Amino acid sequence: MTRSKVSLAALAGLAEEADLLRSASRSWPQAPQIVVGGGTFEAATRRIPDLLRGQPSHLLSFGYCGGLTNGLKAGDLVIATEALGPQGQGFPCDPTFRQQIVETAESLGLSLHGGAITTPTEVAAEPAAKRRLAETTGAVAVDLESALVGKTAGEAGLPFAVIRAVLDDAQASLPAFAITAVDESNGQTRMTKLLLGLLRNPGALPDLLNLARARSAARASLSRLLVRPLAF
Repeated sequence: MTRSKVSLAALAGLAEEADLLRSASRSWPQAPQIVVGGGTFEAATRRIPDLLRGQPSHLLSFGYCGGLTNGLKAGDLVIATEALGPQGQGFPCDPTFRQQIVETAESLGLSLHGGAITTPTEVAAEPAAKRRLAETTGAVAVDLESALVGKTAGEAGLPFAVIRAVLDDAQASLPAFAITAVDESNGQTRMTKLLLGLLRNPGALPDLLNLARARSAARASLSRLLVRPLAF
C-alpha cells in the first residue's frame, strides 16, 4: 500500500475560508492540503481532482454554509451526517471522523447541529429558495462544495467529513452583486465590484451589514474549533 503523503485534504469555497484553515493549522503536527473551490459549483467541480494530488488519508469540506431551518443561527456549526448532491444522491460522512469533530466541538462549548447538508448547483440566496431546499431535501444547511467532496471521497475510498459554520440563516438574503463579486479563479471577493454593486443597489446595505455581522460569528466558531488539531 502506498503511504499517504498528507493526512488531510480540505476543499473550501472561498479564499478567506482557506486562509482561516491555513492560519489555524500552522500549529498542527501536519498542515492540511487546502484547495479553494472558487465560490461556484462549476468552479469547485473543476478543482475537486486537486484534493487527491497529495494522496490524503481523509477529506474535508470546510467553510461557511447557509442555514435552511429556523433552529440554525449565524455562527452555529454544522457537522453534517451526509452531503446531498444536486440530484439528491447521498454521500455519508465517516461516522468515526465526524464523531471526533463533534466531541471536540462539544468540549469547547460550541453550538453545533447534525443532519444533511445539500449541494445545489446555484446559490440559495433568498429565504424562499432556502425553504424549497429544506422541503425537497430535508437538509438543515446548504453549500456549493460538500457533495463534491463526498463523491470524490466515495470514489477514492476515503473517509470524509463536513465542518461548516452558518453564515446566512434561513431568513437572510444574499445580494446578487455580493455573490457575483467573488472571483471564480481564486475565490477572493473583488471589492471594487462589490462596492459598485452597492452603489447601484443602496437598498441592499442592511443585508450586507447583517452578512458582515454573521461572518464574524461564523469565523469565530470555526477558529475556536480549529484551536485543536483535527483527529482521525
